[in-house]
Amino acid sequence: MKNNNRLMVLMLITSTMLLFQNCKNSTTPQNAATSLEQIKEADQQNDYTRILHLADSLGATGELKEGASYYWQGYAYYRMKQRHTAEFYWREAIEIGLTVARSLVRRMGGEITLDTSYKTGARFVMELPIA
Repeated sequence: MKNNNRLMVLMLITSTMLLFQNCKNSTTPQNAATSLEQIKEADQQNDYTRILHLADSLGATGELKEGASYYWQGYAYYRMKQRHTAEFYWREAIEIGLTVARSLVRRMGGEITLDTSYKTGARFVMELPIA
């Protein structure tokens, strides 16, 4: 009889703790709206790493539904991949453009150099002979 009472008390305590934990972590409309606002703010700033971390952490805590968390994580990965690809092709295009420019300038008997005195970017100087 004592064992049954102990078991009942243990079950009552466990269920109370689980119920309290569930209520504590439940998603309220206000929490979900705040979470979504944070993610949209990061999206406006093009901070995809922050979106990824927010979606992951808010999904783990239950403030963001699992499907929404996966959506925003996928969105962040996709946008980061797009940015990386664009940066890669942009660098390649600049390298090709400089190579072609150097080749053309040298064929005309000139030289192309980097102006090291220019501080707010890069300036290339082409020196061509007068025909």
